[in-house]
Amino acid sequence: MSFFNLFKNEKKKDIDYKKIYELLAIFTEVSLHMPLRINKDLLQDKNKYLVVFGYFFGAMDYISQNRNLDDINTIAIFTTYLSTTFTNNNYKSATELCILVMDLSQTVDGGRYMDAGGNTFKRWVKGESMAPIELHKLLKDKGV
Repeated sequence: MSFFNLFKNEKKKDIDYKKIYELLAIFTEVSLHMPLRINKDLLQDKNKYLVVFGYFFGAMDYISQNRNLDDINTIAIFTTYLSTTFTNNNYKSATELCILVMDLSQTVDGGRYMDAGGNTFKRWVKGESMAPIELHKLLKDKGV
């Protein structure tokens, strides 16, 4: 089964969470490729968290809604994703980041970046290979 088949006719209980993490990791890598080439310190700048992590929380939200995951599983998956991808497996830091992202997502801008991330992820899994460049555009538009 390919990664993209995760969204086709599977029952919730049959989800391979490892594949979800792998899919998110690939999406993250392609989304961050250009922004990190331009600014190597992007992920250390807390002023950019709203755009970057709102975008990735939107991708996770898309998965959650598409797979009908409950809040507990969604938060657990997102926290593990943050831990393995952004905090060098520091689960405490990942949990704090997850809480921050959830709070930021409740703002108008946070919701906009979340929507952009979810829509971009959706286009990407449907085969639009250039969709992840959207993060670069969001950062550029925000002037960061």
